[in-house]
Amino acid sequence: MGSKYQKPVDSVRLCRVYREIFENAPVGIFTADMQGRLEFINVALQRMLQGTSGLEGGTWGAEGPAFLQQFCPRLCTGMLEPPGAGPDVQQLGGAFLRRDGTSFPGRLTLRRVPGDLEGTLPEFLEGTLQDMTAQHQAEQALARSLADVEQRVEERTAQLREANERLRREVEERRRAETALRRSRENLRVVLDGSYDAVVVHDARGRVLDVNRKMLEMFGVGPERAREFSMLEDYSARPGKRDEVLRLWARVINGEPQFFEWEARRPLDGSSFQVEVYLRSAEMDGEYVIVANIRDISDRLVTQRRIRTLSRAVEQSPASVVITDPEGRIEYVNPKFTQVTGYSLADVLGQSSSILKSGAHSIEFYTDLWQSLQEGREWRGEFRNLTKDGRLIWESASISPVLGPDGRVRQYVAVKEDITERKEQEERIRHLALYDALTGLPNRTLCMDRIAQAAARVARYGGRAALLYLDLNKFKPVNDTLGHEAGDVVLCEVADRIRGCLREMDTAARMGGDEFVLILQEIDLVDEAVAVARRICKAMEEPFVPCGDVCRDLGVSIGVSVCPDHGTSVDTLLKKADQAMYRVKGRESNGVAVWEDLVGR
Repeated sequence: MGSKYQKPVDSVRLCRVYREIFENAPVGIFTADMQGRLEFINVALQRMLQGTSGLEGGTWGAEGPAFLQQFCPRLCTGMLEPPGAGPDVQQLGGAFLRRDGTSFPGRLTLRRVPGDLEGTLPEFLEGTLQDMTAQHQAEQALARSLADVEQRVEERTAQLREANERLRREVEERRRAETALRRSRENLRVVLDGSYDAVVVHDARGRVLDVNRKMLEMFGVGPERAREFSMLEDYSARPGKRDEVLRLWARVINGEPQFFEWEARRPLDGSSFQVEVYLRSAEMDGEYVIVANIRDISDRLVTQRRIRTLSRAVEQSPASVVITDPEGRIEYVNPKFTQVTGYSLADVLGQSSSILKSGAHSIEFYTDLWQSLQEGREWRGEFRNLTKDGRLIWESASISPVLGPDGRVRQYVAVKEDITERKEQEERIRHLALYDALTGLPNRTLCMDRIAQAAARVARYGGRAALLYLDLNKFKPVNDTLGHEAGDVVLCEVADRIRGCLREMDTAARMGGDEFVLILQEIDLVDEAVAVARRICKAMEEPFVPCGDVCRDLGVSIGVSVCPDHGTSVDTLLKKADQAMYRVKGRESNGVAVWEDLVGR
């Protein structure tokens, strides 16, 4: 049935078709028998190889057909294997030679075409050679393009990486800057809020931009409303001074800071208070602003008024006032000080307060004084000071340390009163109470005290002291004949002669009438006291000028007692010296007697 409709094959026509396809194929095509003889080469292969002369003929060699060795130096010989033993198709890519010796890249495909079973068509080789020059060039161009793209990508990647790194650094730097700025602002806020002054930042129109905590406290406003008020209209108690304020702000904007006092106002309750204002310009967010430091000086003004009042009081004080630094250097004296001492402020400014020292007080006196002051305690006492003209004066002083907030002494203030007149009056009263008004010698009261002191000294340090009891002989005729005035003159002369026979440490006292007592300190032997007594007797032999012949027989009887040999009490020593004196007087003669001599008899 099938053979009924088969159309006979036109082999000639089919051959022509195959031939046409074979000749016009874009690749080189050739056929060869199994002995290696080239049978057919198409036009395309001829163009590739620049002709086919010399390719005909040949046989299989070690590397394949001889004709193939001419344009393909390397060829697998697997095609020579028996059918089925080797590959039916082989492909080889590489450089192929032209007739002129040049080469081109190509790909050779060899196919082993078997014959038919009847043996009508023998087995042969079919090969195709494709010129890969254009493809290689395209591949190379593509490779170059890819390499160029890769290089550009790499360069761009590097640029992007560098840009990213630069951006990262910039971001990091900006982050650090923002952190530093934030910290700086936080620190600035801490500093501003911790400031003693109120701080206000405002623009040239008086619009408040920022304030610190002290400002809120000072003006009595909350942080929400502080910026709602105007410096000109709400925070100032002088609305009529608008032009003056604007002129001040203009100077500040021009770089001239301004410092002045002003009357401020609390906007909520309308109360006003005195302030001290310091204005300066600053740049904030690219805009020039005015920064105001405001200090409440209400308390200071009150203090200044008090100081002025106190200053006038000190200047007009009837007492001397001296202010020194902690080292005692004079910083201030009032007019009364100048009046009393003769030193002006210019004379003593910066000088030590010791400029007034008279030398009348011991080192211990000043040591105790300074110790009290340095311990923060007030000192009260009396001074014997020296004025500018050399006069000695007495001053009653109260010296007080002035302590600072840290408890340390900042200054000393001395308030002194001149008590010289009072002291002199007291001295006169004391002198009248203790000294004989006629001779100036100690009287009986002081004499008894001096004897007690001498006995105490002997008891403490050892040694001896002597008591001489002296009575004038035949003095009564002087008063009876010449009168009491002449008698007083004689008594004064007797006192002077006694003083002339004593040492400075010894004491002569008038007990009353014509009786005298002498106290001799620090003697070693009784004979020393006797020698003094005899000097006094000798001194009395000289004539007394106002008496003439009346005083010719005037003499002295002296009794001596010694401490501790004859006793240690005042009464005992006086009694024994008196007894010795009366023993001499009983003989109606001038002379000296010692109490122990009386005992021996």
